[in-house]
Amino acid sequence: MTSIAAHREFSTSGKTRTETKAEITNRAARAVIDAETQSREAKTAKLRRARIENEKRIAASPDAAKPKPAKTSRARRASPRVGKQTSRKGAAT
Repeated sequence: MTSIAAHREFSTSGKTRTETKAEITNRAARAVIDAETQSREAKTAKLRRARIENEKRIAASPDAAKPKPAKTSRARRASPRVGKQTSRKGAAT
């Protein structure tokens, strides 16, 4: 019988089956991650260009120089107090 070391010495890849599967999984995962990264960077660049164009358009408009009046806030409605104990009819206090 041949030993494991002798078998690995003459094998073409020199890698175990598990290592090969791990490498395949690693390559597939990295390909997916790289594709997602490229997609995210392209979307970010597109949104950045759109924002800059929008800011230029707003700055060039004659209404941009006028300050807008401040919005007034409405008074908050009174809410019941949390944790306040109310007595129930027939309950011992």
